[in-house]
Amino acid sequence: MHNSLLRGTSSSLPDLRQETEELDLILQQLNVCEKRGFKVPCM
Repeated sequence: MHNSLLRGTSSSLPDLRQETEELDLILQQLNVCEKRGFKVPCM
């Protein structure tokens, strides 16, 4: 079921996956900053 769906959009999967990973990294950095008491983004 998922395989057929992914096969139809295989061309856009790498970009979406990369964006998701980048967003996850940013969220992880923000979470780390919040845990350490900082209110500014860690970039």
